[in-house]
Amino acid sequence: MNAIEKINNKLAFYQNLNSFAKELFGLEAHLIQKKVYIFGYCDLGFQIANALRHSNVQIAGYLDNNKNKLGSMHEGNECLVAEQICDERSNCYVVIAVTANIEAVEYQMMNLGLDLNDIFLKRNCRERLGDDFFNYLTNCIVGCLAWGSSALLELQIQKDQEIINETYERLADELSKEIYISRIALALDGERYGPLALFLNQYSDTVVENRAKYGKSFYGPRPSPEFRYYFNQKFMNLSEGEVYVDIGAEDGNTIIPFIERMSELKKSYSKIYGFEPDPFVFPVLERTIGNFARVALLEKAVGEVVGRIGFVPSEMNLSSRVCGYRKDDAEYSVPSVSLDSYFHHEKYTLVKIDPHGESIKAALQGGRNTIRKYVPQIIAGAYHSIENLYMIPRIIWEINPEYRIFLRHLAFHANETHAFAVPTKQLH
Repeated sequence: MNAIEKINNKLAFYQNLNSFAKELFGLEAHLIQKKVYIFGYCDLGFQIANALRHSNVQIAGYLDNNKNKLGSMHEGNECLVAEQICDERSNCYVVIAVTANIEAVEYQMMNLGLDLNDIFLKRNCRERLGDDFFNYLTNCIVGCLAWGSSALLELQIQKDQEIINETYERLADELSKEIYISRIALALDGERYGPLALFLNQYSDTVVENRAKYGKSFYGPRPSPEFRYYFNQKFMNLSEGEVYVDIGAEDGNTIIPFIERMSELKKSYSKIYGFEPDPFVFPVLERTIGNFARVALLEKAVGEVVGRIGFVPSEMNLSSRVCGYRKDDAEYSVPSVSLDSYFHHEKYTLVKIDPHGESIKAALQGGRNTIRKYVPQIIAGAYHSIENLYMIPRIIWEINPEYRIFLRHLAFHANETHAFAVPTKQLH
C-alpha cells in the first residue's frame, strides 16, 4: 500500500471521529437548531466561536456582565447583556467561555430561565474534555496548515502524489511515516476536534510527555512549549564545540533550550548565530540573549538573496503574536544574506530553520554549497503548508541524499511538525 492509499484510509477513519460541536452539544452541526450564544466577550470566547464555526455552527452573539463591553462587535457578532435573551430563552444554547466563576454564570443562566441541558462548558464538561479541550482551542488561534479550502488541499495532494509516495518510502523510521500519513490526513479532514485530539495524543512529544506525568486534566499543568523538544531527540548527537545557527530566532526561544541542553550534556558550544529580521522582535532577542557568551545576533533574513527582501513585520492578534514573514512586494524590506555567503569560510554544525514556510525553502537553497561542505544537522519546520511536509525533505535530499530524515511533532496544537535531517555517520 503506498502513501496516498494510507492517507485515504486514515482520512476515512478521521471522518468518523467527533467534531467540537458534537463533543460540546452531543449533536451533529446540522441538527443544532437553537441559537448559540457565548457567555464571555473575551479571547476564550473568540476561540470557542472560531472552533464552533469550524464545526459549521454559527453563533448568534456574545453575552457579558461587563457593561463596558456591551454593544461591542467581534466578527459580526454583538455583545449583549444576558437579560436580552430572556424572551427567546427556550430557543437558546449558552456556552460558558469564562475561566473563573463558572458556577456563578451557570446559576445566572438558570435564573434567566434556561434549562440546565442548554448550558454548556460547565466545569464538569471541561473536566470531561480535559486537555483535549485546551489543546483544540489553542489550535483555533495558531493552526495554519488545514484551515483553507479542503478542495484545494485535495488537488495539491493529487498533483504531488508521486513525490508524496517517494518521500514516505525514504523517511528514516516508522514513527516518521506514521506522523507523515496522519498529518496530511488531518489537514485534509480540516483539523477537526476528534482527529486532532487523537493525533496529538499519539504523536505530540509534549502531549505524550504531559499525559505520562500528569494524566488527563484541564486544570493540571499545561504542556511544555515545543522548544524543549528540539534538541533532546534520541537520534540527534550534540557534540563538543557545536556551532549553532538559528534562522528565525524570534525572542531566543530555541537558543535558550540549545544552551540548556548542551549544559545538561556537560558540553560547550563554540558559537551561536541568531538571525531575526523582524524589527519588532529583534530588540526582544537582544534583551533576552544579548549577554550570553559566544553569541552573535544579526537583524537579517536568511534566504537565497543577498541584499534586501520584502518583509511584513509581526503584529498582535488578540493575545497572540502573528509572526512576520517574507513578502516580495511588501512596502517594508529587510537585509538578507544566504548561508553560503555568510558561512563561506566558517563551519556550522547545526542549523534550525523555522521562519515562514517559503523562507525555509529559500534558506535551504541558499545554503546548498555549505550544507554539502559541512554536512550539519538540520532542523526545519515542515508544517507551514501541506506541501512542506514532503518538499522540505525533498530539498534536503537533493542537496545531500545521504541525510536520514525524521519527522516529529513537537507542540500541543497542529503546528510544529519538524523535519530533522541527520547525517548517516552521526546517527546513534
